[in-house]
Amino acid sequence: MLQALKENELLELEVQNKMGQTPLFFAILSGSIENVRFFLESGASFDIIDMNGNSPLHVSATIENLDIVEFLSTSGVELNKLNKMNETALHIACKRGNLRNCIALVAAGVNPNAINLNGETALHLATKESLFEAVQALVMRGAHPNIQDQVGNIPLHIACINGDQHSVQYLCEHGSQVNVYNKETLTPLHYAAKTGDKEISRWLLYYGADPTLPNNLGITADIMAFAQGHTAVGKMLAQMTTSRAEGFREQLFPSNKNPRIKLKLFGAPRSGKTTFSESFRSVGVSYYIRRKFKALSEFADKFSENENATRNVPSCRRRSSVFLAEHESYTRGIDIKNTPEYSIWDFSGFKSYYFLYDYFIGNTSCVHMIFYSLRDNPSTQRENVKFWLEFIHSRIPAHEDGNIEGQARVVLVATHADETNCLRDGEGFLYHVGAARLLQDVRRKFKYQLRILPELHVLDTTIPNSVEMKSLKLRLQKLRDEILVELPIPTGIADIVLSQIEEWTKTMKLPVQYWEDFVQLIEKKANPLCTEANLRETVQLLQYAGDVLVLNANDGNDIVVLSPCWLLTDVIGNLFSQETLQHTRITGSFTTDDLQFIVAENDMDLVIKVLETLDCCVACLVQPEIMPAKERRRSIYSFYEDALSNAATVYAHTGQELQLEIPRLNLIQLCEDDWGKYLKGSNIQRTGIQLKSSNDQLIHIFPRIQCRLRRAIQEMEFSQEEAILADYFPTVIRNWQADPEENVVSVPELHQWMNGSKLSLCSGLVNIFVTCEEVEQAIEIKVETFEKKALLAFTYLHDTISLVRTTLDALCSRLFLSNYLLSFTGTDDGKVCKELISHPALFQLLQNEYTEMAESPRDVSLRSADASDGLSYSAFLFKSLFLQNPHLAAVCIYGEKIPASWVRYEILLQVCTTIGKNDGIDFAQLRILSDLLGVEEGVNETLIKGHDYVLLLNALLCVLLKWRASKRGRVGELVDAFRKIGQYSIASQIIEQLPVFVLRDES
Repeated sequence: MLQALKENELLELEVQNKMGQTPLFFAILSGSIENVRFFLESGASFDIIDMNGNSPLHVSATIENLDIVEFLSTSGVELNKLNKMNETALHIACKRGNLRNCIALVAAGVNPNAINLNGETALHLATKESLFEAVQALVMRGAHPNIQDQVGNIPLHIACINGDQHSVQYLCEHGSQVNVYNKETLTPLHYAAKTGDKEISRWLLYYGADPTLPNNLGITADIMAFAQGHTAVGKMLAQMTTSRAEGFREQLFPSNKNPRIKLKLFGAPRSGKTTFSESFRSVGVSYYIRRKFKALSEFADKFSENENATRNVPSCRRRSSVFLAEHESYTRGIDIKNTPEYSIWDFSGFKSYYFLYDYFIGNTSCVHMIFYSLRDNPSTQRENVKFWLEFIHSRIPAHEDGNIEGQARVVLVATHADETNCLRDGEGFLYHVGAARLLQDVRRKFKYQLRILPELHVLDTTIPNSVEMKSLKLRLQKLRDEILVELPIPTGIADIVLSQIEEWTKTMKLPVQYWEDFVQLIEKKANPLCTEANLRETVQLLQYAGDVLVLNANDGNDIVVLSPCWLLTDVIGNLFSQETLQHTRITGSFTTDDLQFIVAENDMDLVIKVLETLDCCVACLVQPEIMPAKERRRSIYSFYEDALSNAATVYAHTGQELQLEIPRLNLIQLCEDDWGKYLKGSNIQRTGIQLKSSNDQLIHIFPRIQCRLRRAIQEMEFSQEEAILADYFPTVIRNWQADPEENVVSVPELHQWMNGSKLSLCSGLVNIFVTCEEVEQAIEIKVETFEKKALLAFTYLHDTISLVRTTLDALCSRLFLSNYLLSFTGTDDGKVCKELISHPALFQLLQNEYTEMAESPRDVSLRSADASDGLSYSAFLFKSLFLQNPHLAAVCIYGEKIPASWVRYEILLQVCTTIGKNDGIDFAQLRILSDLLGVEEGVNETLIKGHDYVLLLNALLCVLLKWRASKRGRVGELVDAFRKIGQYSIASQIIEQLPVFVLRDES
């Protein structure tokens, strides 16, 4: 229309209304970049101003249209033109709170120090609107932080009035004066004290604010804080003299002292870890004494061998080898010993503790040492080393940084060289052919996944001054130097906290503090200027050094453990020791008094909170009307038995009436498999999936899954509110809360035993089993129900699978998990036979049958096939996977149609490392793969060619991540692309780790 008006000479470009505005002003206000561009190309003046002195650039700053602002500011207009209020367009953008316009105008070159009639710069206005990013941009472009406005305020005054901690810190860091008075003779610290903002007061003191400066009435900042009722701030300021403040500031400056790093020792029992720890820390005299004691103990053991053998025979109800220690002096929990350079963490080889180790393996700023004994046969050595390598690798979270190389440093140590035929090499070091071959093999197998050192270390761990031990110490020192570069720079406050922790814990019931209490403790006992940000950095450094532990609680109330030895040895070491397993009740259910007898601590509420945070137990409480308090406290009945009789109801817990369910201590073993024996009849439907791993990894994770299952059911029992229920079984709530009576939602009853759980609902008409098969090294999640309950049963099955997968992803995100479909058929004698169908085979079958199943799952051919003796592929899937329910087949996505978002980052990372180990891709194949996936600009040929192969693999990972980010990507595209470049095994590897099915509303 504008073009037509112009051609007919009906458009006057420079005509003004009473406000002095031309059509260009209204084009800008309309937000149409096309109209603004039309006026510029038509010759409209961009230098005209309205009656308020506003130019078109001023007007553009009032609207939230970045395109127009950028267009005008780069079209040759006068950027620093002032209106009648002496404001630039930058002033207006800041005053209106238009963050993107502020940054664009600053970048275009508008003067950030122009002053309006109120004496305000753009920095004043940005601070007033709490536009932190604009404050950063202005300061970086030269905005002066110490210009005072008409009332004498600098931007720091305004930030303190607003309580804007980020702006206060940033302005102080970039030269803002902290002791400047405004015209009311108030400093920024006065305003921080007046508002009671403790963090801002700390920052101001840290950057040199003088707490003794009075205003014109003689009132200092501390008096102002007390007058406003801010007692905590007032006390902090009252005790702060100039000299004390300077001393506290110095404590927060970088320190020259290097922290310790952790040496984490892993290995099977009798692998020499503990002996190595002692030798590593010992000197000549202690070594001589220890050798004498060892000789005496070995002599005594010969006479007590029969007695020990008799004493260690477990009862018949504890048959699992998981709970048998190989010797009496095994390490309890995690034993921690410190030297000036290292914190040595000896992880017990007793399997009862393995389920908790993921909490203490996550970071890579340490050295992992894997010990294996040369006394074992070669196959056992290889099996032990591979187990621990996979154990460590699977529990180190992957960071989406586009780099495939693992950063975890691993040292392999072969022990008991004195008891095997070890030779010495040309340099005089012990050498073992089998150990050298094993080192080469695992370096090849875990290439790009772990940084396994190439040096061979064969030791007699009983000799602390051997050449092999000295060589190992030298190598560890080099690794320590590498790690120190990666760690945060320590401050003086870390040394002070470390030196006083032992004194503080003497006055505590337990060496444990909630985070808020710990912050107050540091403020009171160490340094009142230590902000929470400073403290988090300090605590992180102390965690790297092994001096404290921070446990992240689900409710956000984190726990600080000031003595890791207390938690990992005294509590965990005793609670899950062989002695406890042999002498406590096998139900895994305990009262508070029972637990206190094992742990022997005073504040049991805090101990229970710590154990709950570690996912060791779930605290439950029996309702008072069910059992009197006196009976309950003396009860020997187990929670498991109460649950079986439907006599246990649980709700929020306090006091002494707790029942603690600890799945790791649940040793109930079913006499026979109950699967298939609860429901009988021709219309029973069964299905399920199996998650399979290798090297006994899953058996050590299952108690954590049982904890989360119990917690989920407990929350459902406590509250029927949708918000709580939906946290654990979201699909059930979404689909069935308002459904007819036959599909009504009910809280499942959960029964648990050793390596198994059963959820029953609808009075047993729906049963879901979650079991860990120790022989098959797999977790099975399966459901049985009647046909009329198929929809509800399948939905509960889906949410249970999601809970299990979420737990596995949180605990061991990089563990390779193969997915299988479970197909069940009944026999004439009433038994149920199980058939495993691998996901690659299922994927191919679904790829062929997907269209038919999606469009007409209940057509004539299906029904006739289902009725015949030989089932077609479609009918087989319809029966095995979807319980013969057409609705389930319609609402599920499976096979090649699974969205790209379901391919986890860890799977893509594993694909790249597998290809890298086999040198399985070149640049041409990468280019083809990129084109097949529709990824543009994914490969930079000049950057990759002729350089390290790792760059090519990183480029491959980048291509895969870009494909995954596409909204329309499907798994079938990725699988077909790898097949077309000849990577059939990689295609199968991807399919194997994908879920068997997903619901449409999750995609």
